[in-house]
Amino acid sequence: MTIDNPNNDEAVHVNKLKSELLSSNKQLNETAQENHLLEAQSMVKSHAMVGLAAGFIPIPFLDIAALSAAQLHLLRDLSLHYNVEFEEKSAKSILTALMSGALPVLGLLGLSSMFKFIPGIGTLGGGASLAISASATIYSTGQVFIKHFGQGGTLQNFDAKHAIAFFKEEIEQGKKIVENLRKQ
Repeated sequence: MTIDNPNNDEAVHVNKLKSELLSSNKQLNETAQENHLLEAQSMVKSHAMVGLAAGFIPIPFLDIAALSAAQLHLLRDLSLHYNVEFEEKSAKSILTALMSGALPVLGLLGLSSMFKFIPGIGTLGGGASLAISASATIYSTGQVFIKHFGQGGTLQNFDAKHAIAFFKEEIEQGKKIVENLRKQ
């Protein structure tokens, strides 16, 4: 004959409930993190589409200004999304340092914009080239800061020198994504 211990049964039941609750909390946290990342990626895609449109602005160098504004706006939005303090002056310096580290990209953007001085085919060719490059650059900027902010980084501790290689890789990835978006 066994004697049931109601306190022991309760303890087993409570422990089981605690375990299930911890598991549920873990799943909720993982889902929240995934949603947070998806929201950030959505911001990047929206801004990249603005970059795509900015590339077709027919006035040389106004397109570059629109690209810069879109990048700055993206960085502001991502800062807010990740609860990172945003200071426009710092952000501009950071973006300049990041872009300077990818000089071939800057050269292509500048040449594409200047190509628009040639009426007709220059405007079309420069616009198409700049649109893809501008969109890919914005995409790349977003990926760099999603990674940086996601790891707990801030604008104050951002090191452009260490981010440039990743930035360049993401530009190539961004070009592929933009091409796919354009085909859709």
